Amino acid sequence: MWSVCLVMPYKTSSLNENRNLLCVLCRRGYDVFCFARAGAQAVGLDLCTEAVAVAAGERDKELAQHPEAAARAEFVAGNFFEYQHTSGQQFDVGYDYTFLW
Repeated sequence: MWSVCLVMPYKTSSLNENRNLLCVLCRRGYDVFCFARAGAQAVGLDLCTEAVAVAAGERDKELAQHPEAAARAEFVAGNFFEYQHTSGQQFDVGYDYTFLW
């Protein structure tokens, strides 16, 4: 699904603006973009530094017309079990589609 740049439409149906969301195994970042467009501060976390670099590049392309959403989409390389945001922020929502399959 991610390779064709699609996201599931139900993802933002219950998401209010101004929420802090952690998206685990973000890969190319499409879920993070979706949540950021909906008004969430979205952090994409992935173990793979290459995936984080690709997602950041995709953000620049995908959200070029939406600078406010681009500012809310952040990508970080790290381990889910050890991760703590540098600001110390807590997350309202944790999202994952394939984590620990």
